[in-house]
Amino acid sequence: MIRSPCIAIATWMLLFGLSACQPKPIPMTEQEAERVQQLTAEMTPHCLGRHVVDVPKAFVLNSQSAAKVDDVTVSVAPLGRADFDLALAARRVELERTMLSGKARNIPHLRATIPLLGGQIGAVFDRTKSPSSSDRMVRTLELIGWREGFRIDARISARDTTFPEDANDSIAKQLQTNLQERLFVLLGVFERTRGLAKGEMPAETGLCIANGFVRGPATDQERAQMAFHLKGSPDVYFNFFSQTEVRDKTTMLERSAAIEREMRQSGTTTVRKGVRKINAFSYEEWLMRGPTPDRVAGTMFTLQANETERDPAKPVVEFKLFNGFRIPAPPSTPEESAQMKELTKASLTEAEALGVWDVVSATIRPREVAP
Repeated sequence: MIRSPCIAIATWMLLFGLSACQPKPIPMTEQEAERVQQLTAEMTPHCLGRHVVDVPKAFVLNSQSAAKVDDVTVSVAPLGRADFDLALAARRVELERTMLSGKARNIPHLRATIPLLGGQIGAVFDRTKSPSSSDRMVRTLELIGWREGFRIDARISARDTTFPEDANDSIAKQLQTNLQERLFVLLGVFERTRGLAKGEMPAETGLCIANGFVRGPATDQERAQMAFHLKGSPDVYFNFFSQTEVRDKTTMLERSAAIEREMRQSGTTTVRKGVRKINAFSYEEWLMRGPTPDRVAGTMFTLQANETERDPAKPVVEFKLFNGFRIPAPPSTPEESAQMKELTKASLTEAEALGVWDVVSATIRPREVAP
């Protein structure tokens, strides 16, 4: 195990009550201090995964968020019923008109539309993985549903070995069809998913995702990612990520030697690193400065916890602040890329980024729920 260099200054912690590796803060100018105060003056608690973070109102939810629960990819977005009906009908027509282009050429992409039962609004589409799939054995069950003003999209992979072209396939003979089992899992996650009103903090146990909530205790198969970008800025955003699927044998600080080798190669240096106690929980922090993909001097600050834990109730948590990095966005066309303004500098100075980070990161805590 690689030992953190922070251990060497444990005496400082005892003498001065400092957290490990916490050097003297970068002094801010009066203008920088004023901007930090403006950015953090109003903060709103947001439920992120199974945690809560107070996010400045100047930061808005980014569209590029993701979640996966029990192998089901799920997303939620506010949408009126009339608009939902149009969207569902359009998707059905699109799938019905699409033909496969692989070996199974001219065979419909969509095999079946399964209605939701019990008065629920929406449908499940049993389709091939993609129109370019070379066979029909690998399936996707795509659910589009609506509940109380929110559209819920969920999908899961499945397998069906009963197609005629697979009758003599050696691989298909070794596998079993699992369509019904996978449909059961998909519908189970959908049943537990609902939309969240703006500013709503659920009182029950569950996983918060962008615009929504998946009810239930933690499992070893869940992942949630949400980003909040600074309104009007192309390059400043917080990113929250939690997951229970993969655990590491070492923590971030225990990997210091390997990380620092990569940092030297990229010209990145450390602003601050060490262990932080936040709301009675221990986190590892590493704040870096260096060149960004857009070739400007920027900062990337990271807070992590529970990397080596094995308990689903203690998910791996990673909270970051990016400054000088393009905010998450859908893939752009060549024309859109050509019109994109070049970044000439990061929107925040290093001192401003550090000031905002220290205020916001100090609010992270596990979400309390009613017993």
